[in-house]
Amino acid sequence: PFTGTGSLLLTCCHFGCVAMGGDLDPRVLRGIGKGGKDVMSNFRQYNIMDKCGGLIINDNSKLTVWRDGELFDAIIGDPPYGVRAGAKKVGKRVKKNKEPKPIPEDCLEPHIPQCIPYAMEDVLVDLVQFAAKTLLVGGRLVYWLPTTVEYKESDVPLHPCLKLLSNSEQHLAGKFRRRLITMEKTCTFDDNIHNIDMREYNRQQYAPAHSNFAMKYTGDA
Repeated sequence: PFTGTGSLLLTCCHFGCVAMGGDLDPRVLRGIGKGGKDVMSNFRQYNIMDKCGGLIINDNSKLTVWRDGELFDAIIGDPPYGVRAGAKKVGKRVKKNKEPKPIPEDCLEPHIPQCIPYAMEDVLVDLVQFAAKTLLVGGRLVYWLPTTVEYKESDVPLHPCLKLLSNSEQHLAGKFRRRLITMEKTCTFDDNIHNIDMREYNRQQYAPAHSNFAMKYTGDA
């Protein structure tokens, strides 16, 4: 998830993985930059096209679009912090006393759906739940968690199918940090047992340090 221009995918492929990437913004995946360059240009340059399993338009919040079962050996992501680009998910911006306008038929194909802000807390909870459902047993979830000096252990969202293996801190400017989180799937996801309310399961008394991270970074919080 959160493929962007594909730097993490490229690294995984360089070390022998067959990688597949997804991003919500089709303009990033399909777009062509200066000199005719696109996301796939790096794979062609390093002669690892055979390691790229493909790119898909994917909304991290829509877990039901994936077929049931264990699909991946590893999931790696660097969720958007909201500093340069905020996280988004598909949704309708609701205006007071106004019904959403229907999409004209001539605009249905192709159509870029409307998006709404996606809070960092929700991004991480959905990512962990996605890993619990789709990783093979023994597979790893690795992601960067943006945070501050107010970080506490309970900020890392957990799931009964996953155990925390590693939590390493990297210092950024001032009071800001990011932590490399590594989790391992320990058991097969059972829909009757593990399909839990992740927000209730990870409920804590105080908001996590990554809440409103972008506003803290820019001094607006």
